[in-house]
Amino acid sequence: RSTQSEPQGKYPDRKYDKPRHWTDSAPADSIKTHQLTIVELNTADSAQLVALRGIGPVLAKRIISYRSRLGGYYSVDQLREIKSLPDETLTNIYIQLTVDTTQIARVNLNNFEYKDLSRHPYLPIAQLKTIMNFRKVAGKFKSVHDLLKYHLVDTAVYYRMLPYIEVDVTNIK
Repeated sequence: RSTQSEPQGKYPDRKYDKPRHWTDSAPADSIKTHQLTIVELNTADSAQLVALRGIGPVLAKRIISYRSRLGGYYSVDQLREIKSLPDETLTNIYIQLTVDTTQIARVNLNNFEYKDLSRHPYLPIAQLKTIMNFRKVAGKFKSVHDLLKYHLVDTAVYYRMLPYIEVDVTNIK
C-alpha cells in the first residue's frame, strides 16, 4: 500500500473555475436592497409623493389639490378619481400608500358655510343648496342621517359624503 493519498477525480491536476453564477453568494457590491417608501396620503407633501415611482411634480400637485378639495382621502382607491393618474402607475405604487382617516377634515352640517362644501367633488351644487335651504327653514340637523330621511341628497351622494360630514348635537334644542 501507498502512504500517499490517491488523487480524487478523473483529472486531479486540472483546476476548474466555477462560473460566477455557481457561487453561494453574490459579491456584496452587486446586492441591492430596495426599501419601499410608505407614504400616508393625507399628510404627504409634494416631495414625498414625487419619491414614488411614476409620480412627478405635476401629479403630486394634483394629488394634493384633490385631497384639499375632498378634505382628505378615506381610501387609496380615491386616487383613481384623478383622471391624469394612470391606472398602471397606481397599481405599481398601491402597496406603498396608506390613509390615516383621522386626518379627514369633517364639516359640521349645523354650521358650515356655502364655501366650505361648494368645491367638494362628491356634492352637487343643487344638493348643497337644498341642504342649506333645509337648515334655514327647519333648523339644525339632529343626525347626518337626516340628509336621507328628508331626501336632501340621493343615496349615492350620502354614502360618498359620509366620511366628510358630521353633526354636532351639543347645542341642539
